Amino acid sequence: MRPLQKKEGLPNWEKTIIWFLAGQGISQLGSGLVQFALIWYVTIQTNSGSSLMVITIASFLPQLTIALFAGVWADRFNRRWIIILADAGIAFATLVIALLFIFGYEHVWQIYLVSAIRSLGGGVQGPAVTATIPQIVPREQLVRYNGIQSTIGNTTQLLSPILGGAVMAFLPMYGIFFIDVATAAIAITILIFLKTPKRYAESPSTLSASSAAAQPAVSSDIDLEPAIDSNLASLKEGLTYIRESELISRLMLIYGGFMVLLSPTIILMPLYIGRNFGDEAWRLTVAQSSLFGGMMLGGLIVSWIGKFKNKLNIVQFAGFMLALTSIALGLLGTLSSPLFLIFGAIAFAAGTIVPFYTTNVTVLLQEETPPDRHGRVFAVLFMIGSAAIPAGIVLFGPLANLIPIEAIMFITGSLQLLLVFMSRRMLPAAKEELEIKATAGIESAFAATMPANTPSEVEHETRINDSGRMGKRDPGLPGQSDDRSRGNGR
Repeated sequence: MRPLQKKEGLPNWEKTIIWFLAGQGISQLGSGLVQFALIWYVTIQTNSGSSLMVITIASFLPQLTIALFAGVWADRFNRRWIIILADAGIAFATLVIALLFIFGYEHVWQIYLVSAIRSLGGGVQGPAVTATIPQIVPREQLVRYNGIQSTIGNTTQLLSPILGGAVMAFLPMYGIFFIDVATAAIAITILIFLKTPKRYAESPSTLSASSAAAQPAVSSDIDLEPAIDSNLASLKEGLTYIRESELISRLMLIYGGFMVLLSPTIILMPLYIGRNFGDEAWRLTVAQSSLFGGMMLGGLIVSWIGKFKNKLNIVQFAGFMLALTSIALGLLGTLSSPLFLIFGAIAFAAGTIVPFYTTNVTVLLQEETPPDRHGRVFAVLFMIGSAAIPAGIVLFGPLANLIPIEAIMFITGSLQLLLVFMSRRMLPAAKEELEIKATAGIESAFAATMPANTPSEVEHETRINDSGRMGKRDPGLPGQSDDRSRGNGR
């Protein structure tokens, strides 16, 4: 009888990342419900555009302000505990506002204040979460699990308004606040008992080929030790690293420009629908569901594929396709009787493409950045992503009152195409230079580890060739036999 074989389960790292992403997904869902409820509450209580502007600023500006320092903390301290403390701070603020509502203290300024506190917590939590994924996941699995994270985020964005509207019909405001406290408690409990791998600063000899190139790219007068005395010094060092790494700086520049140019598709969607199709509420619901449903599908496809041979090509191709969807929306708006079904299909297609773009940008940065700088690099990326919508509102909101929205869509789509073509020249050149520096860095690190009296492989081969040409035995090469003497003996 054959002995029973022990069934192998999931690797430890895979169990860890599944629990980690599950906890963060639960927390995101609760946060999404509360954010929807806060905005809806302000809308009902004030019926004022200025009040919506204030809560929008309160929801975005604090996280942009704190994000850079949060990146420093994510590189200096335990990222798991940073996430726990940030989530606990958000939950505590939500609990306080819930208790105030229970005892009848309901004021709009309280909503502004709690939105700002929640934004601060999100600004601390965001970079730490993104930097923790490559700390857990092997390099070859980064695309798959970043795709899963993207799917979870898009799913919560899709479900938050739907579930938020449903629970607001049955629960008072403080009841929704307690849902967020409960989901945060679940996520925090998971993280407390979750063991993540230890993080360490890598030297050029232990970095991968692409990451090793990053070390020489930083000025030599900057302290590169992981424990830096001052937050400001550490922040400066991180920003200098980004600026002097051509691939990372160019990638972030193109990503930021692309996200701003893509923002009209989101922020002007209600106006676009109202002016071209009608002001029925169900149309906006269908449009948003199509967009976020496409993002969910795209994230699932990315995680199913799991690995892309050339991520730069995927980023550029996805950018090209997104530019075409913006141009298509612009052209659709010029028709005398545009079909809403076509609009929904374009929105769904755009949503499906977005994870291919954002996930591969994230993985490229995870792969090309040393682990001890992940927090600061992703803090800058977090700021760029968070600032795209407010920047789009400032740039394109007033413009929509002066020119047709379809013209804005067409122009921004054309500029996206121009940016994609520019990236085809900028990014591969930076990538090639990074790989050349990586090879040089690894060779230097290898040479530095060899004893001074030991000839290198190249020197060894050269001496063999020279000795062969001269017909002499080189006594400096151990183990070399005298072929001439053996030949004379035959």
